[in-house]
Amino acid sequence: MAFNTVPLHGKVSRARKNGVNIAFSADISLNVKLDTAEQSSQGDNWKAFCAGMGEFDGTIKFYFVPGNTEQKALQDNIIAAGPGTVLTDVSIVPDGGTTANQFTGNIILTSFALTANMGAVVDVTYTYKGTGAPGFVTNGT
Repeated sequence: MAFNTVPLHGKVSRARKNGVNIAFSADISLNVKLDTAEQSSQGDNWKAFCAGMGEFDGTIKFYFVPGNTEQKALQDNIIAAGPGTVLTDVSIVPDGGTTANQFTGNIILTSFALTANMGAVVDVTYTYKGTGAPGFVTNGT
């Protein structure tokens, strides 16, 4: 078992494309959600719910380096003549960019935001939406 036994520091987290760490990452988020439908009945004192469908989404922020092969692939995916191609090779790795523990899943990039503030490094943020179920791979299995 390769799970961490101490908290992780955000500085070790990475986004990967095609098994390669995407350079100059600055911030990563992954949100997994589950819809619920209320099924309370008259006379109940507490609300009751049943589980519905799940989904996942998030953001990946980089310091903008368009010459980086992986960043360029993300940019080409959303700023293409036919955007919306499902990416099957992007993963979120919270523990240092290893392949031991990573969140996987097919994603669609839904937005691309570039920020260039005077006196600051230019950054770019991609927003994504998962299609299908996310996975968690531990210890390469």
